[in-house]
Amino acid sequence: MKKLLHSYQMEGLSKIVAAYEKGLGKCAFYMPTGSGVIATLSAAMATILNKNSLAKIMVLFSHHEECLQFESFFSNTNNIFSYTNSVKTYDEKSILVMTYSSYFANREKLNNYTFDVIICHNAERLNSVKSQSLLTEKCDLLLGVFSSKITDINNLFYDSSFIYEAKNIDFYINEYQYTEKLIVPMLKHMGYRDIEIDKKINVLGMVLRPDIVATKDSITYYIEMKAYKGPYNDKKVVWNAIEQIYKYRFYISSESANQQFGVILLCAVDEKLKIELAEEYGIFIWDIKNLLYICSEVNELSETLEYMIPYSLNGIISTEPLPVKHITMHKAPVVTKTSYEKELLTKLKNCKTGKTKRADQEYEKICSSIIDYLFKSEFSQFSEQHTTNDEMFRMDIICGLKGTTAFWDFLIRYYNTKFVVFECKNYKGKLKQNLIYVTDKYLFTPALRNVAFIISRNGFSDNATKAALGILKEQGKLIIDLTDHDLEIMICAKENGKEPSDYLLDKVEKLLMGVSV
Repeated sequence: MKKLLHSYQMEGLSKIVAAYEKGLGKCAFYMPTGSGVIATLSAAMATILNKNSLAKIMVLFSHHEECLQFESFFSNTNNIFSYTNSVKTYDEKSILVMTYSSYFANREKLNNYTFDVIICHNAERLNSVKSQSLLTEKCDLLLGVFSSKITDINNLFYDSSFIYEAKNIDFYINEYQYTEKLIVPMLKHMGYRDIEIDKKINVLGMVLRPDIVATKDSITYYIEMKAYKGPYNDKKVVWNAIEQIYKYRFYISSESANQQFGVILLCAVDEKLKIELAEEYGIFIWDIKNLLYICSEVNELSETLEYMIPYSLNGIISTEPLPVKHITMHKAPVVTKTSYEKELLTKLKNCKTGKTKRADQEYEKICSSIIDYLFKSEFSQFSEQHTTNDEMFRMDIICGLKGTTAFWDFLIRYYNTKFVVFECKNYKGKLKQNLIYVTDKYLFTPALRNVAFIISRNGFSDNATKAALGILKEQGKLIIDLTDHDLEIMICAKENGKEPSDYLLDKVEKLLMGVSV
């Protein structure tokens, strides 16, 4: 497990183990969301148990899914117990994993047990009054794990010092890293040879660069790879990824050559779609279910897959890939792709800046069309020029969230929001701080409206950025800066078979990593 950790994760691991060995008691630990904190915690607990096999550990999470993800790192051992309604079998185990709700609801049942280490994940939510029972636990290490710095003076760990504070982490795993560290070793295990990444191919005056070119049994395989932050994505995103490999198939394939074309998608894909593409178009798809099946044959591959995928694999059923069929006809998949993306980009580029009513309305209309195009499948409601009941506030766009993909689920889960607001500002210069405070008035926690996006031509000024961060620290409301450039990137991402909201997740994670006390 350790050999798969990044250097900053190894450093965090060593700090946890050292704190346990010194018996420091109550401490705090900071690693931002998305940086592999659960992998770090599981590796630290495994290290402690290697040093002291008699140690007893309790790990608390906010959600059951996080418990399952933690447990997955111990899948090859019988040393972990997931708490349900009884702790009778816990005596023989070293690690007890449960949610906070289970812990507080069953506190009396746990009085017979003592723990050497207690880990509190998502410790931002622990109010000192409600969590007072945790302080009565006598242990060598009571560790609060934070994804953002402590700002609430009532937090259980407010008076604790950080034993580790992760800084300047570039934790984003890009598609090249997935390809190099996971897909290439997997293909080698499957018997593929002469594997090349990002190979340059000149065809009819064009330069094509398939992610992977490899050979097996005298057949050349051309493969595209797409990584996603969550297991479920918009069907159009998947179709766009498929269309890209079809482009390679159309220009590269030859009637006289033994060639195959496919896509590896790190998300779940409908089995009927796989069959249709294999039988009618000669394109194969390996999704996350197939990768689970293939990697299960080798422990190292399985561990790498679990480590690199940014979401829990529990509940995803491993499935054997369909046999690859050789089809020579150049029949194109029916992809409902138009020039709509280019039309949106052109309109955005040609829209004039300024404070005139006509220009403002045109910009708002274009932004609305772009947001609808990018995220329509993620919104349960989409309301423009929405006015509150008392008619005090009018928001450009307000949307209800389904929470299917990783980013929107992140907002629902960690910012307690069911609705997001979009404001469109057609200003020539950077936005001033007063516009941030105006948008803040639209957000209201009891109405589950805690997140807003301000779309503008050139983004926030320094003072506007400070104002947004101040609101985040003091009220827990998230106001996100989006520019024309951000919109362009997301349009191109969706056009190329990538999930556009993954870009937003990266943007917000980097923002949160830089927040100070």
